Amino acid sequence: MQEFYPKAKKGRISESKIEKKINPDKDKLPVLSTFLGYDSNEGVVLCDMANIAHLLITGKPGSGHLSFINTMICDLLIRYTPAELKLLILGIKNKEMSVYNGLPYMLLPNAARDADSALKVLRMALSEMDDRYTLFDNDGTANIVEYNAKMKEGDKFARIIIVVDEAEELVRTGKREIEEIICSLARLGRRAGIYTIIASENPSWVARSSMFKDYISKACFAVTTASESNSIMGQAGAEELKASEFLFRSIFMDSAVKLSAVNIEEDKIYSIVELNKSNNY
Repeated sequence: MQEFYPKAKKGRISESKIEKKINPDKDKLPVLSTFLGYDSNEGVVLCDMANIAHLLITGKPGSGHLSFINTMICDLLIRYTPAELKLLILGIKNKEMSVYNGLPYMLLPNAARDADSALKVLRMALSEMDDRYTLFDNDGTANIVEYNAKMKEGDKFARIIIVVDEAEELVRTGKREIEEIICSLARLGRRAGIYTIIASENPSWVARSSMFKDYISKACFAVTTASESNSIMGQAGAEELKASEFLFRSIFMDSAVKLSAVNIEEDKIYSIVELNKSNNY
């Protein structure tokens, strides 16, 4: 893990004080922690996807949002096994997301690269959510935590993270069902252990769109105007960010904090992916 945090000094990883804001219940063990970046003192900042459930990521082209997504995915691959975590990836515009094809973590072998494939993936996720709720009802449990606590190893549900890169491209296809399913997953997915990471490199579209009202946790990289920053984050500041800097606010925070993302190199991504493909899970 040390290798993944290049700013950590002499083998020591310093936990950021911001952790207490992002993950307020420190007595509760994290379920699905992933690396966000560094604070101003180079302290490592993590978040528990099981707590924040859904994350909206935006920023103008070249601001660093794609590397941020890859960092989160790779850190999750390091921390968790395919029995604990499954991925669904929709990379309509960005072929780089295909690097994760064939991983044992993938619920479907390949990332969706077109609107029709994306719709099938989202329908499958919605069906999985409905099936889980049916099982919860039949078993007298309220959520994935209670259900998994009653199940033996091998019968527990894996957490599912759905990564949607360039959501705007999907919505522009005119397939209204895509937007409806994303909104349904954002409202209802958390208790079923299904979480979404939605990204767009068009902050002005994000600022205007009504589909993200349920996305309270947000990571905003550089935008063009203070108005965009205010619309997305509820405060100015993102218009002044440098490359790889971002404002982050989780569901537990009253205001955003500035963090620095890691620019993960392509060969590092490939090495993590190949290692996981070769593991005998």
